[in-house]
Amino acid sequence: MSSSHQNPVFFFFLFFELVFFCAATRASGCNQTCGSATVSYPFGFSDGCGIRLNCSAAGEMQLSGHRIRVITHETIILDVQPVCDRSILAVEGLFRSHYAMTSSNTLFLRNCSSQRDFGCIISTEKMSRRLNVTSCGLQGDDTICYSSRKTGGFLSWEELTEATAGCEFMFASARYGGDTFSKPSLVFGEAETGWWLNGECRCATNANCKRLDTPVSGGSTGFRCSCHEGFVGDGFADGAGCARGQSCVFSSINHHFHCMLFHLR
Repeated sequence: MSSSHQNPVFFFFLFFELVFFCAATRASGCNQTCGSATVSYPFGFSDGCGIRLNCSAAGEMQLSGHRIRVITHETIILDVQPVCDRSILAVEGLFRSHYAMTSSNTLFLRNCSSQRDFGCIISTEKMSRRLNVTSCGLQGDDTICYSSRKTGGFLSWEELTEATAGCEFMFASARYGGDTFSKPSLVFGEAETGWWLNGECRCATNANCKRLDTPVSGGSTGFRCSCHEGFVGDGFADGAGCARGQSCVFSSINHHFHCMLFHLR
């Protein structure tokens, strides 16, 4: 008997390959592969997918022009590195019908004419040096920071646009968070977006449904599904559902096990 057949790790990854194959098969008309990555329902890279992501020519997963680092059962973590002249309008791309920035984010804004008290003013020169980027302006230029006073949920698009009116650039983004293997901290160069599907719950057997008040205009409601402990899958009735097994997969991004909805082959 070959060594692979004796190795439980072989069966572990074979099981997840079957789960993701079933997810891709059931999500009819939805391309769920980008380069070496395969995402699970409701995500995909074509029309027909519940939540459409982008796939670059180089096979890199993106959302609104930002590289995707991790997709979990609640959030999409994006790579948003400091850029001196990134338009404030770029923030709008992170508020769509199926996803929005969460209250865990802090935005660092430049060239603001508003005199509103943001509670945080940092020298752009000093911040540029700390982040190892080219100076963004003359000494004395200030960067202001915006964060919500909410302790959970989504940022309000209306409140955000009102608060940032008069600001020209979004210099950088940071999120307050961590993962299973690290203590919570402020992570620069990343943004956290929460995602949902619209309408009433459509979850599979052995899955929980979480109802959400979304930040979309009109007060629409959304939902997310997640498998019960001891089960694995996307949790959706229209996806792969839930099968008995371990609930986390190995990420080749940082070599840890995470509860993610995409798997790098």
